[in-house]
Amino acid sequence: MVGDATGTEWKQPGRNRTQRRLSIRLSVSSVHQTGQQISLFVTNQVDPVPSWHSVNGLDQAVLTRDRKTPRAWLRAGYLATTGLPATRVAFLYPSESLWIQTDPRDGKWMMDQLAHWHEQLMDWGYEGDLVDPLTLMGQGKVDRQTGLRIGSANYRVLIVPPCLTQSTGVLERLAAFVSDGGRLIFLEPSPYLADGKVHQRMTLLESLLARHTVSVLREDALPAKLLQLLSELPVTLNLYERSGNDPANGIWRRERYLDHMRWYFLWNSRSDPCDLLAEMVGEKQCECWDLRTGARMPLPSWYANGYTYTEFVLAVNEQKVLFTW
Repeated sequence: MVGDATGTEWKQPGRNRTQRRLSIRLSVSSVHQTGQQISLFVTNQVDPVPSWHSVNGLDQAVLTRDRKTPRAWLRAGYLATTGLPATRVAFLYPSESLWIQTDPRDGKWMMDQLAHWHEQLMDWGYEGDLVDPLTLMGQGKVDRQTGLRIGSANYRVLIVPPCLTQSTGVLERLAAFVSDGGRLIFLEPSPYLADGKVHQRMTLLESLLARHTVSVLREDALPAKLLQLLSELPVTLNLYERSGNDPANGIWRRERYLDHMRWYFLWNSRSDPCDLLAEMVGEKQCECWDLRTGARMPLPSWYANGYTYTEFVLAVNEQKVLFTW
């Protein structure tokens, strides 16, 4: 979750069962610390409630199930805060709709939808952060060069999951994002209230939904259309199954970069091991890090037709860091 607190834990209002499950299923958390953003996997999906850990004072930064390996947390925290995030997609957290909903089933349904589509995004191989509306209004900067900038992260695509309402401040910021070239995607049912009620400000919501650069995706066509829109984003790493050269789904990733180096946190969320072929643009050298042991292993690679290729295996629930330079 991209929160507006520094050095403190961001907690969801109420923390009911659905929200706790969301915290576990989304397996992503982000906080800001001295201008840096950390976004890592939280993979302890066995626990009935999420476990909040700190790595060098950075909340919720866990890249391992094993609580007896704090060095892995320290390595993850160091690597995450050393580089800049390459995340280009953000989900707008429906906190305002959760406050006004009168039927608890509405809140559970909205959280289930957010969890489902965020998980689907990660399965397809795209990163996705969660942005709180207060953070969007308080820290979000919009311009044509960077898109939506929050801390050190720049977002080119903003997804609004099914919800009931959006505030006027959020709608104004979304309109500015679209005007400066950002891609805004509403997942139906899209909001039908402004500030929690129907009044004259509804024209702002209606005009935003009617803009030709804003996509409102119907439920029946949602998966295919969403994947099509996301495919327009530049990707620096493609992963394929070696057996048939098909795209490898279910490999969650977080990407960081600094100068000419890039590193990818990879986690096999599937129930079977993956024998992977990695494809990267340009001529690269590759190295694999094991966060549990700190071992660094050079990966044999080859260059062909403008791409560098390397191969490695991810066991079930295994997490590695792939370095390229």
